[in-house]
Amino acid sequence: MVEAIEKECLLLTKNYERLKTIEPNPISFGFAKWISEIYLCCDEFYPDFDKKDPPDFPFAKTEEQLRDAVKSLFP
Repeated sequence: MVEAIEKECLLLTKNYERLKTIEPNPISFGFAKWISEIYLCCDEFYPDFDKKDPPDFPFAKTEEQLRDAVKSLFP
């Protein structure tokens, strides 16, 4: 599957006329925002988070907080 996607991608980068005709799927709008938000949540996650000795980073998340933050992003 990955190989087929890479092949199609390579063809599109060389065929600009075909690339112009591609219509984005309306379902995919907003997907990038979700990915960006999840990435930020993961960036704040500290696997060795200890409540007795928290990291100096004020937005540090425990595993449970990370799970809750990601759950809250999806409708």
